[in-house]
Amino acid sequence: MKIEKEMNELRDKLDKAEEKIKMYEEVVAVGSRRLLKKNPALLDAKGFSCPDQTMGIDILGMCFIWEKNFIPIANVNLSGKGIDDYMAAVIAESLKANTTITSLNFNDNQISDYGARKLGEALAVNKTLKSLILNNNYGIGDSGIQAIAEGMKSNSTLENLSLWCCSLHDAGVQAIANAMASNTTMKALSIWGNELTDEGVIPLCEALENASLSTFNLHAHRMSSAGIQALYKFLRNNKTVVSLTHEIPMKGDAYKWLCETLKENATLKTLNLGNHGFGDAEKKALCDAVRGKPGFNISFAWTNNGWKYEQL
Repeated sequence: MKIEKEMNELRDKLDKAEEKIKMYEEVVAVGSRRLLKKNPALLDAKGFSCPDQTMGIDILGMCFIWEKNFIPIANVNLSGKGIDDYMAAVIAESLKANTTITSLNFNDNQISDYGARKLGEALAVNKTLKSLILNNNYGIGDSGIQAIAEGMKSNSTLENLSLWCCSLHDAGVQAIANAMASNTTMKALSIWGNELTDEGVIPLCEALENASLSTFNLHAHRMSSAGIQALYKFLRNNKTVVSLTHEIPMKGDAYKWLCETLKENATLKTLNLGNHGFGDAEKKALCDAVRGKPGFNISFAWTNNGWKYEQL
């Protein structure tokens, strides 16, 4: 009885969500006319970035324009615009038919698992999107990421996926690993600022060994030596990664493993090591491991101006 009650409650919530989406869709046409009247330059725009005073109806109006492909907009920046699940769902629906948008930035909004599921459905059919940024949407969680990963399995264009601070855990990372196992288009993956352990990191590193990734950002304070070794095994075997940023527990022999890996790896050009507290001797050993590699950049500190690179 308890399970049946919970299922009925979930169905009611879903019905209300679908009703709200329909309501949003009814104002989309009005919003598109309003937005173009205020911003006629959009008719010739290559990108769309919401001004501070933009209202939700304006953004939803743009969905109508994107869905109908009225304007060949490639880059869409919706960072910090209060996008919630319902607005994300309408945007996702427009992406299914859009043929021009290549970059979509949802950084710092209010998208949770429901909105992420809708975006995952859009990924499965969209043929043009290359970059999807979902940083700082803390409510997405594993179920939302699992939906994104499922969409990736059918997607053949996405190259950059950024999931900073999305409440991602091992189950979500395992789903990404499954998607990456057969992926040939992804070039950049960032999973910084999430709670990850060996259970998620090890299968991901195994999946990435033969992937075409060129940039990988990883933040996993709860990894053990097994996870660290899996990461460096991936780095030794992979032939495409040129930039690695990681913040992991560099204890015991971890930095020695990294030195050995750097000597063996022939493709890496940039290594950013955040908040590890390396001593002078460890820094020197790491710098010595890459000193003979032309153009190599190694950093042990993030500053207000970005990564501070060592003089090799």
